Amino acid sequence: MPKPLHLLLLLLWAPLLSAQDAALKVSTEHYGHDDRLGLYLVRATTAELAAGPAEIHLPTDTLRLLGDPPAPLRHRDFYRARTTVGDTVRLAFTPLPLIKLRAPVGLSTTFRRSVTLTYADDERALDLQATARYRGGFTTRYPKKSIDLEFHEDGEPGTTRDVRFGAL
Repeated sequence: MPKPLHLLLLLLWAPLLSAQDAALKVSTEHYGHDDRLGLYLVRATTAELAAGPAEIHLPTDTLRLLGDPPAPLRHRDFYRARTTVGDTVRLAFTPLPLIKLRAPVGLSTTFRRSVTLTYADDERALDLQATARYRGGFTTRYPKKSIDLEFHEDGEPGTTRDVRFGAL
């Protein structure tokens, strides 16, 4: 039979051990990936980060944190992680809603292109059809770009509509 002291230590350490092995499951709408920068941005709450996840389960990959990250993980910090194929990437967490813009063809300053914009917060995830182009001339040479978006009524490309995003 285990001694009472051993049983007490086991009871105290069990939650800590399970928290270190915890995994954070993330839906498609709540993360973004930039191949060029080797960066994953994951939308997570402070409570989810406090659980100390060692792995981030994405629909298409699993990221395993490298080294010994501080507990709890925090928003605004960058972490190193390894993908299932062995690539090392940067990982950051945000409490803010995520907006993803997908275009079959790259954007330009001259022509509007059809795009799909996904907005995801705690309450909902929206997929919206729009047209977009880069704004500016000289400033488009910089990494940050201003984008001009127009949202259209379903099935009516000539009409535009206003769209509200949460409390914005």
